[in-house]
Amino acid sequence: MTMIPHPLQSAALSRPHHVALRDGDSTLTYGELLLEVQALAGFLNGLGISPGDTIGLVGAYDTQWVIGLHAIGWLGAVAFPLSADVSQDEAFRQAEAAGVNVWLADDIWQVALESAGHQVCSLTQRADALDTERYWDLEDARLKLSTSGSTAAPRILSITTSQLFFSAMGSMIRLGHALDDVWLCALPLHHVGGLSIMMRALWAVVTVEFAWPFDCDHFSKRIHSGEVSLCSLVPEMLRRVMQSAGDVKPPHGLRA
Repeated sequence: MTMIPHPLQSAALSRPHHVALRDGDSTLTYGELLLEVQALAGFLNGLGISPGDTIGLVGAYDTQWVIGLHAIGWLGAVAFPLSADVSQDEAFRQAEAAGVNVWLADDIWQVALESAGHQVCSLTQRADALDTERYWDLEDARLKLSTSGSTAAPRILSITTSQLFFSAMGSMIRLGHALDDVWLCALPLHHVGGLSIMMRALWAVVTVEFAWPFDCDHFSKRIHSGEVSLCSLVPEMLRRVMQSAGDVKPPHGLRA
């Protein structure tokens, strides 16, 4: 068994006043993020959630969603994120396949889940902070993800601590690591692309700026602002951003 310190605890200790999340004019520092995560984890702990339990996570991508993701990890539970646009029938089918014990959801999904008889906790719930740090075993599952099902029925895949950790380290080795890095994120968080940005930024203790829903003109404006150093795009998104930018070259501050 190989254990590593919890990345959020480490981030909050090393750079408590550094911005972790930026959503428009709203920001949350790593110190503030840890307190919010501990308070939500305290509520979930009161529901009897245990390490290894699978928690469905569904709602609009925002600061509360990310707090929910990290609260699940703080408990040592496994997050099963779903698209907010998925149909209820498909969400319930996938949740059953993943072994979901309880849901974390935004207000819209909370009503639908409760109406269907599911146990659900609002992403805005808080209780006394659960402030005991839980180390992560490298081989423990941290996430369960549903494959796209483009060639067959979707399958549920587990993502371990070691896969997330070494992916983040590989990114920093390949792309470098600057303390003032800002990741611009428009990739969906129920896919590994968007989740990888969150975990890379967490271990690097740098900022994630939200760019949801994706708008090519806004995205182009942000990467040309000089305030963003890293971004991830799928090919069609990249094509549209380049078309929006025209002949304007990205600034030198956009490293990758």
